[in-house]
Amino acid sequence: MAQTIELPHVGESVVEGTIGKWLKKPGDRIERYEPLVEVVTDKVTMEVPSPVDGSLLKILAEEGQTIPMGAPIAEVETEGGPAPAEAAEVPPAAAEVPAAFPATPGPPGRSRLPCSFRSSAASPCRTGGRPG
Repeated sequence: MAQTIELPHVGESVVEGTIGKWLKKPGDRIERYEPLVEVVTDKVTMEVPSPVDGSLLKILAEEGQTIPMGAPIAEVETEGGPAPAEAAEVPPAAAEVPAAFPATPGPPGRSRLPCSFRSSAASPCRTGGRPG
């Protein structure tokens, strides 16, 4: 099944990238995380890894071409994996993520949340560790 690879977003202020050099050519076998293309932005030059295993079918953005982040850059033939829409549908039980902060209560009057999540003016974070 063919899958489109997009130029990944690399930062809030980076809006476009220029294709520097393709490290693979159509027909080449690629492994997931293997460098696929060099991209130059106003902030950094980086290698974009393949997000999937497969074979490079088609290059959609040529070397020297400047394109917006998120634009399609290549098509890869994957090996019988689920379609991207099917892969996004995760059963509810599999989608459960353990809580970052357990539900067990801490000592009375003490929050288990990190300081950045507390809003009380009497928080030990705002009073130098002393109760309000």
